[in-house]
This record gives sequence, structure tokens and C-alpha cells, in this order.
Amino acid sequence: MKIEPIGSNQTQVTLASGDIVLYSYQEAVAVRKATSGVPTVYVTDYKWSRTTSKHINKFVNGDCVIKFNQEQINRLANGESTVSVLKPEQRAKATPSKRPF
Repeated sequence: MKIEPIGSNQTQVTLASGDIVLYSYQEAVAVRKATSGVPTVYVTDYKWSRTTSKHINKFVNGDCVIKFNQEQINRLANGESTVSVLKPEQRAKATPSKRPF
């Protein structure tokens, strides 16, 4: 595991799997899965502060986004891979991000 502060109240943690977790303040808010396909970022659907939304937008950087509830984000951040089972409607919502969260 590699822990890297990337800004004020922002920390990026690289897990053994290669997944990268974004923490804003002390909360996991996004996970970039290590895949060989389309870069995908799982973000929380919880409405955090304006600052945390900025942290998420910077982390996403135009990659494909899938929104998960906070519990699922926490599970991904803890290294669980069982969360990868997506419902068809979640897959359909995976779109390149060009709007703030």
C-alpha cells in the first residue's frame, strides 16, 4: 500500500491490487480500478461539501464514472473486489464525466 498526500485534505492510496482510492479529508470518496480496459472511476453518490466535489472532479479527470453508494465505495477502499458486480442500470450510467459531482 502506498499513501500519497496530493493536496490540502486530499490523500491518494494505492492498494496492493493497484486500485487507487481518493480520500477527501478522512473519507474515501472515489476509487480508480486497476483494469486493462477503459479507465473507470467509482465515485460516491453522497453529496459531500463543495471542496470534496472539487477533489472528486480533479481525480476523475474525464474518465468513465460509475456512481456507487458510500457503503460500496468504503468496501472498494478496503480492497474488496466483490463489489464489481454491477446491475445493468449501473453499467448504463457509466459515462465519461464532464460535469461536477
